[in-house]
Amino acid sequence: MTHKVLLTPKAAEDAEAIYRWIAGDAPDTAADWYHGLLDAFASLDALPNHCPVARKARRLRRDVRQLLHGNYRILFIIEGRVVRILRVRHGAMRDLRRGDLEGGKGPKTPPG
Repeated sequence: MTHKVLLTPKAAEDAEAIYRWIAGDAPDTAADWYHGLLDAFASLDALPNHCPVARKARRLRRDVRQLLHGNYRILFIIEGRVVRILRVRHGAMRDLRRGDLEGGKGPKTPPG
């Protein structure tokens, strides 16, 4: 079964900010990272249930799952046949809080 993968505005902002931060020192590395991120997003259409539940997900009262991309965690939820990417965060960042997932104007389709 394939899923539709959607990106929240916060996740899009995260990806852009991370890209700009990496590009400040290494533009080629940033481009490679970003293309890999898009590939990771696309991979979620096939078997998103195989990704583990994120740490502290129970505290968020949501079944937030994660897919690792280098040092970054792609945090997402599965809603029927839709995978909604909520955030892209560095693994060393503090655990998510409920407010980190709220807000935004609706989903975006990942670029690419």
